[in-house]
Amino acid sequence: MARAQLAGFDPQTAGIFGTVLAEGSNIPISGVIVSVRSLAGGSFAGVLTDSSGRFEMQGLTPGNYEIVLEEAGYEPTRANLELSAPMQPVELHLRVINRPPRGSTDYTVSVRELKIPGRARAAFDKGLERLEKFDAAGGRTQFARAIAVFPEYYEAYYHLGVAELRLRNNRKAAEAFQKAIDLSGGRYPWAQFSLGFVLCRLGDYAEAKKVIDRGLEVDDNSAIGHVMLSVVLFGLNRLDEAEQSARQALLRNPGLASAYLALADVHGRRHEYAMQLHDLDAYLKLASDGPDRKVIRQVREVVQGMVPTTKNRD
Repeated sequence: MARAQLAGFDPQTAGIFGTVLAEGSNIPISGVIVSVRSLAGGSFAGVLTDSSGRFEMQGLTPGNYEIVLEEAGYEPTRANLELSAPMQPVELHLRVINRPPRGSTDYTVSVRELKIPGRARAAFDKGLERLEKFDAAGGRTQFARAIAVFPEYYEAYYHLGVAELRLRNNRKAAEAFQKAIDLSGGRYPWAQFSLGFVLCRLGDYAEAKKVIDRGLEVDDNSAIGHVMLSVVLFGLNRLDEAEQSARQALLRNPGLASAYLALADVHGRRHEYAMQLHDLDAYLKLASDGPDRKVIRQVREVVQGMVPTTKNRD
């Protein structure tokens, strides 16, 4: 109340304070990413809720705002707010994601697995173990053995491409991903998304978009596919579409850290540094043990120095 009274002396600014609760149980949720964007453009703020599910933002301009909540395991939530009071209270609720299982897909996979010879499956599993231990060369050897036993093993071709990608053999990776696409009849979208990524590395963004679009035709629910599309659109300098694709990824998987890196690229190119800082904070929260965490923190420090402070704006 004291903060509200003090803020009232400045008619130019306003603020929001509130609580984020789990729908049904009303249990406070900590660490939720709360984004507030002015519908008139300009003002933007992003914070995380504290241990009691509370958050607070000050220094906003009165007007209409959109509040967006994003947290892993919960459905993204949006709400509109007309901000007029010095400190306006809000109470927001998150709903747990509860998607039904896709039984038909599981059945199709299980039938096909029966056709894979045991020796091919054993080599494939060893290849996966090698990749998990960051031994891309060892994984490549095992996937090649699996393919020799079962030449139709498109999953092995896909992971062979992953191994080649880690070894920075972009051309060989592209060939393996294309083989996986051909053998699967274009019904294995992971191969298409990955081939699109390689084409981005090679600078062929137009062809990359075509490939990823075909993958999304097979599985539009893939969050990774929409992130890959965002990367391609960013390379084509189609920033509005790139942002939209990254947000589509978050709608499908609110905990997908790479989507926030895609958003950070878009906002950085637009010189929207406050928003970029928010994206990087969200990434660091979600990818707590990511291999590039140190680099992202360094980038964050640079971006933070480019965000105008309240004193500078005055």
